[in-house]
Amino acid sequence: MQITRQKIMVILLIVLLFAGGVFWLFFRPAQVSPVQTGNGMVLDMDAEDWENQLEGQAEAETSGIKIPGYGTITFPADEKEVQLTLANPEENPCYFQFVIALDETGEILYTSDLIEPGKAVKSLTLARGLEAGEYEAEIQVHTFSLDTQEKMNNAVVRTNVSVQ
Repeated sequence: MQITRQKIMVILLIVLLFAGGVFWLFFRPAQVSPVQTGNGMVLDMDAEDWENQLEGQAEAETSGIKIPGYGTITFPADEKEVQLTLANPEENPCYFQFVIALDETGEILYTSDLIEPGKAVKSLTLARGLEAGEYEAEIQVHTFSLDTQEKMNNAVVRTNVSVQ
């Protein structure tokens, strides 16, 4: 029985694919999987523990849900990576999702995943960097039930964005 070169190549390819699969299975780099809620919504992996430390920002109370207020926000010009604390107070019975949009155009600059009560995101990646200037914006706060992830009441916080 003569083994042809083609059969040897096929067997070698199968062995290599098997070895590569085993290597990938056991030695691949660890990946952080998004944590999904019961309805397939994703918790924000960048959210970190937060204690009500928003200096100079008022809290408005709407239907028992505490919504942080925001004064003038300052971002660096032409930068997509910016610092801003978007927090969900610990007392809230819901997840928050933040959307930052420019008033004039309605352009959405940022959308968070769900943020649990007592957590906050502090570093944001905007859709684009803004040119220097003054902008009017709104921070939309979408709320979702902790148990069913059904939409609850929403809030809109108006703010000014100073880009320097």
